[in-house]
Amino acid sequence: MIRLRPTRVAPVVRAALVLFVVAAAAASALVSSSADLTVTNQPASEGRPITPAGSLVHFVETLDAAAGVCLDFAHAQRGGDLVDTIETVSEHLITTHVPVDSAIDWLSALTAVQKVGYEGPFVFDIVGRVAAKETLQRARKVRERMERMLVTE
Repeated sequence: MIRLRPTRVAPVVRAALVLFVVAAAAASALVSSSADLTVTNQPASEGRPITPAGSLVHFVETLDAAAGVCLDFAHAQRGGDLVDTIETVSEHLITTHVPVDSAIDWLSALTAVQKVGYEGPFVFDIVGRVAAKETLQRARKVRERMERMLVTE
């Protein structure tokens, strides 16, 4: 997250900024996906389990509106098998939330994403307390590292 005034940004404002960025990213995915609604695999509350992938799929399939899944890789990892989750939500996957500072097996995750044919956005979650320029440089390095892992034809 880019913080303009690190010493003056209250936690509530910081949370609102994060939600805005995630909403904007999901909105950009919605434009290209024809979905009206995006659901994500979030914990119900602190200490509660992550929403199971099968429940997300069931929920999306029962809605009257066009809907899709925003898969948070870190939450999926904490909730069980990330690769299995990717495969479970694959038909409804329209965007992702990718925490770059996590212990995810990126090679397996990116292979699974390619296997299911996902070609949508990867929204990087890069938390840092540095200048915007440094954050953007870090984001570029992360993107380049992930691109090297992706298999091209």
